[in-house]
Amino acid sequence: MTWAETSRSTLGHATLVVFIRILLMRKSQVHADSEQELYSYKFVCNSAAHTLCQKQARQGCSGAEYGAAQKAWLMEFTSESHHAESYARNVYANTHLVFNESMDARKLMFFWNCILGRRNFTVVWSTIYCTMRHWRPERQLWAPIDDARWNLKVLYNTSSTTEYSRQQMLRAILATPVERVVFPGFFSHMQGPHAGLPDHTWVEVLRVTRVESKSRPEAICTVGQLWFWLASGSGIWLSTGRSLVLSPWDVQPTCAQAAANGFDTIQKPGSFQNFSFELLDCRGSRRHDANVTWTLGCPPRHVRLLSGIPRDRYSPFLAGVTTTFNRTCVCNADLHYLNCNGVHANHRDMLEMTSFGVGCGS
Repeated sequence: MTWAETSRSTLGHATLVVFIRILLMRKSQVHADSEQELYSYKFVCNSAAHTLCQKQARQGCSGAEYGAAQKAWLMEFTSESHHAESYARNVYANTHLVFNESMDARKLMFFWNCILGRRNFTVVWSTIYCTMRHWRPERQLWAPIDDARWNLKVLYNTSSTTEYSRQQMLRAILATPVERVVFPGFFSHMQGPHAGLPDHTWVEVLRVTRVESKSRPEAICTVGQLWFWLASGSGIWLSTGRSLVLSPWDVQPTCAQAAANGFDTIQKPGSFQNFSFELLDCRGSRRHDANVTWTLGCPPRHVRLLSGIPRDRYSPFLAGVTTTFNRTCVCNADLHYLNCNGVHANHRDMLEMTSFGVGCGS
């Protein structure tokens, strides 16, 4: 083949590649125009060194293009009592729950994806970098991209890390398109530090399947040191027991150290510069397998969870509710997030959102 023939062949191949890309872009655009994205297809750049990176990061953090739709949905949901009432009855598995004036839906911190109108707005992927730079608006609807990306169920359809090296997992995470990254719901960001929760109080929590990427003893997730987010609105309850509340300036002990001093849990209000409120369950710190790394969204069997509406609880949304009903929460490990017998939302419903209420009950 001559140089000219080779050039024409190469040019023809390049033209075909460009043509295919244009078709794919058009198809993608048609899809985007016809249906709202569930999550923003943007990763937030975590480096502050480059000016362009800072500009892209600020745009990604603010989610300005999604703000109007988020505010419209939030206003409708919080102002229409029957929407919040139906959702609450499903989440708390109580068909007799009566909505009253004290039940303010604006006090919910977390929403499952089966919420009414979920297809009408886009949730912003966010990181601690957004909080550090003060680039996340008040009441933004967001999900933690860093935790969602480390989900082995998404990367390999497994929960075992033994067959993959850290380098293999990092390569898989970097190569995973953002469209494949999923999360079971979203948070509503509330500015300002949060006071510690009372002892021996049931609080709503959430966790997801996540590869252990940390190495410091006080930071890793193990059988005896299990991490949760405080997630008022999840309908899944964990007791604080006797709890150690840390300030942002306190040195965090390990669960073994806290348990040696009589504490059942550790609280981190305003964790990561108010990025989240985190809670560590230390009740398993004296077990023989306490130091075994734990990656599942479901907790080890010794951790007791409830569904329904417990009596001694912290829940600004349910502050005026006198009805109490609870049962033991049995988590289905086939799902990649904390659930009660897998009925909060199965994987298909979470991705398709085919109807309101499906999979929201406890």
